[in-house]
Amino acid sequence: GYPVHVVCVVDGLVEGQPAPATRWEVIEQPPALLWEPLIEGNSVTFRTTGTYRIQCTLEDTGWTDPTPASVSVAPGPPLSPETTVIPNELEAGETAQVTCEGIDAWDNPVVDTWEIDVTPGGPEPGPNSGLLESGGVVKALLAGTYDVACGQGPGAMDTTPALVTVDHGLPTTIITELGAEAIVAGTSTTISCRAEDKYGNTVPDLPMSISLPTHVSLQGF
Repeated sequence: GYPVHVVCVVDGLVEGQPAPATRWEVIEQPPALLWEPLIEGNSVTFRTTGTYRIQCTLEDTGWTDPTPASVSVAPGPPLSPETTVIPNELEAGETAQVTCEGIDAWDNPVVDTWEIDVTPGGPEPGPNSGLLESGGVVKALLAGTYDVACGQGPGAMDTTPALVTVDHGLPTTIITELGAEAIVAGTSTTISCRAEDKYGNTVPDLPMSISLPTHVSLQGF
């Protein structure tokens, strides 16, 4: 979508010899052309991605440049990026693939150079480091909900990000907590128990029992 200025240079002229008249043309272009190159004066604008070759020719002799210039055209910024995460419900420790799709202003598909932004969002936002992305894959660590958005910098990000929900994994640790570690005989303190998975997420509603030493009684749990 940006103009390219083309200049034909003739080498081997003696001092004072005027440069002969030249012309140029696009001699090769991608087979699946969505838009023809737009030529205006000595500039050409390519609107379809792919590789093009431009060749200069001497007007009087028809001699052509044996080494035409090659131009590689990449997609422009995506207009409306779309983000897909499969699966979008994960347990801590699981991973999911992120797919980014979009087209530029000239209908060229954007297939690479994507950025993936992960932020806490949704109904129960998790911690900032609860969902990590690397190489187009997200890994769930901490319970909560997260927004995942594809894009290519400010102004070209998905405005309707994919929602990913992370739940706790299987319990690996039982934690017992006392209101006071030392008490006077005849008095009492509180006691609580909770289960966590390997990433520190609380696992609720796990049946537990309490084992007490001799001469210590439990008044309620």
